[in-house]
Order: sequence, then C-alpha cells, then structure tokens
Amino acid sequence: SRHWGDLQTVAGFTTDAVIYLPPYHEYTGDKTAWSVYANEQYAIGWGLTALVDLQFQHKDYDFFQQATGNFQGALRNRYQVDYDFFNPKGGLYWRAPGTPAGGELGLYGHFGIAHREPADAELFDAWSDASDLGARPLFATGTPYYIGNELQYIYWTDPLVEPESVRNYEAGAAWRGGALSLALNGYLMEFEHEIVDYGALNDEGQGVRGNADLTLHRGLEVGLTALLNRLPGMEDMTGRHQFELAFARS
Repeated sequence: SRHWGDLQTVAGFTTDAVIYLPPYHEYTGDKTAWSVYANEQYAIGWGLTALVDLQFQHKDYDFFQQATGNFQGALRNRYQVDYDFFNPKGGLYWRAPGTPAGGELGLYGHFGIAHREPADAELFDAWSDASDLGARPLFATGTPYYIGNELQYIYWTDPLVEPESVRNYEAGAAWRGGALSLALNGYLMEFEHEIVDYGALNDEGQGVRGNADLTLHRGLEVGLTALLNRLPGMEDMTGRHQFELAFARS
C-alpha cells in the first residue's frame, strides 16, 4: 500500500495560485501473510466426538517512509517486523443418549491458544498535521542508515508493543428441542502480554496502548432461542419467527 498526504494551503499564496506542491508525507506499508492449517473431527463412539484444529500463521510488515518535503534524513523512518504464531485448538463433544426433556442434550469442553500482533497504530501513529514531523515509531532501538556520509533514514528494531497470546478454556451444555434451544457456556481466558489501554493520552489525544504482563477474563453466558410459531397456541403464525435472548456475566 502507498500512503501520502497533500498540502492544501501555503501561507502567502492564494488558494487559486498554480504552484507545484510536493506531497507533505509519503510512505509504503507492505504486508504479507500466509497460514496453513489442519482440521479434523473424529467420532470416537458412545456419543463422543473429538475436534482438533492446528494452525500456523506467518505475518510480516515492511514500513518505509519516502523522502519528500521536510521528511529527509533523520526524519525518515523504516521498520520491518515479522511474527510466527502456532494456534492449536481441541475439544470434546458428548451427545447424551435418548431425548432428555424431549430434545437433544450435548455437553462440551474446548481448549485453544491464539495470538494477535500489534495493530499499525501500536507500531507507529499515522500522520495528521505538521506537528507529526519528527514523530518516532514505537520501537526501542533506532539505527541510522547511511549511503556514504549522507544519512538516509533511521531503521527501527525492538517494538515496544509485543504480540499478545491467550489460552482459552470453555465448557458448557446445550439443549435443543422442537421450539426452544438453551445454552450455558463458561469460559476462562488467560492472556499474556495483552494489548490494553494504559489510561494515558498521547499528544493527539489518543489512548496510549501497551502490554499487560498477565490478565484474566472469565465469565458465564446463557442463551435462549425460541421459534415462536412452534410454541403451543402459536402454530397459526406464518413464516419463521425467532426470538433470542442472551446474557453474559464477566
């Protein structure tokens, strides 16, 4: 992708003056991502079904600020970051025999690991006005890059915001009848380096974000779905009329 910002006005010139204005800023942000996965469901027997999902992800970003206007030398920035994630998931589902309460009852448990890389704004805020001249990417180390004796740009390494990871545990029960469906689900999510708001604002009034060492999310979810035209006394309703109610407590 290519991004640039155009100058709209120049002090001392009328708005209809014909003058050459170079872009205020210009940069390229190239992203490459690929993944491979394997997914398998296997009927063990006795109503048990096993699910295994294995995924590997690779992502790399290449940010390069072009030389234009006042963005020259030490005011140009470049960084390249890449991430490799392995996201395994697995679970068991058991269907109870018979038709409890006239419907189908299932119990399940799942476990999974997932990752997320920092967003663009958590590596470098995009420009909005002239006050951004000299803004630094959110990296710990900047290395000057020269051609001969001329400084070309600063190459940044060691991002301040790290990828986050989560271990997710879930267990629940689901019952489905002809007109009603009920679901109860509990979850526990253990984050490492979760990307969170720090509660402060930067110079542009935007939230400052970073990593928390360890955070815990847990909750309970309850859901109810009803097909109204299948309920007693409402069979004369035409079409499909569905009512859903969900409640979550974290």
